[in-house]
Amino acid sequence: MTVYDLRAGSEIEKIDLPVSVALGNFDGLHIGHRELIRQAKCSDMKCCVFTFRQNPFGSPYIIDIEEKLKLLYDMGVDYAGVFDFCEIRDMTPESFVTDILTDRLNAYRCVCGFNFRFGKDAGGDAAMLKSLMLERGREVLIVDAVEYEGEAVSSSRIRRCLSSGDIEGANAMLGRAYSVKYRVSHGNKIGRSLGFPTVNQALKEGSVRLPYGVYICSCMGHAAVTNFGVRPTVTDKNEPYFETFIIGYEGDLYGEEISVDFYRMLRPEKKFSTYEELSRQIALDVEATKEYFQ
Repeated sequence: MTVYDLRAGSEIEKIDLPVSVALGNFDGLHIGHRELIRQAKCSDMKCCVFTFRQNPFGSPYIIDIEEKLKLLYDMGVDYAGVFDFCEIRDMTPESFVTDILTDRLNAYRCVCGFNFRFGKDAGGDAAMLKSLMLERGREVLIVDAVEYEGEAVSSSRIRRCLSSGDIEGANAMLGRAYSVKYRVSHGNKIGRSLGFPTVNQALKEGSVRLPYGVYICSCMGHAAVTNFGVRPTVTDKNEPYFETFIIGYEGDLYGEEISVDFYRMLRPEKKFSTYEELSRQIALDVEATKEYFQ
């Protein structure tokens, strides 16, 4: 476990002053997570978030731990307790409350979702947490589900939207545009020869995977068109990349980490017979993107 003082930008051994702790995995930091954290902040105490470094049980992540900590800082969270799931999965509910919540994180108030589970074999639920904390003179607030289109918002539901190409549904539940932030690498410069120079970013291992296709995006304040896939017209390598044409931008971004925000899937990836056909289709994709933002 690592405890971060997000305001100071440093690691600490433990939290010395009483805090209000929001409990969960928080992958994506969607609108349900944000409501839970908002309620954790509704006290005179500073706010800490308990979370995991990787998703339990190997689920692909919506945001990695670096992006999660940045977003938590932007939300005004003071501390983050970051765990590897293997550290706590065999703890009894009683040990989790005593050793982790009260001793290490100094939680005098915990906020959790209605479906929160903890301890070995998920043996503890929100009601048990409330009872165990009350025995120690501390309190628990249980937060109801936040819904979108009649169903509870969840990270697993957002992953399903992203993996099916429903970017708009995912964004509605995230409360912001789904984004990827990767380092720009050198490509084969085919896009430049077609009049559409692109920035190339390799998919990070473990992240949620979109369907191969072309997407309406934005990047650095510009409208953008992104192809995610294996680029079958220009290579026979089966390596997924993000290739983004930033409309109206001419700078050199090689080696930099940049964010690309996704708004809508335009079409599936396609293999074209000639570069001329590919160029004509990219021009249509660019026009569709401009119309979207207009």
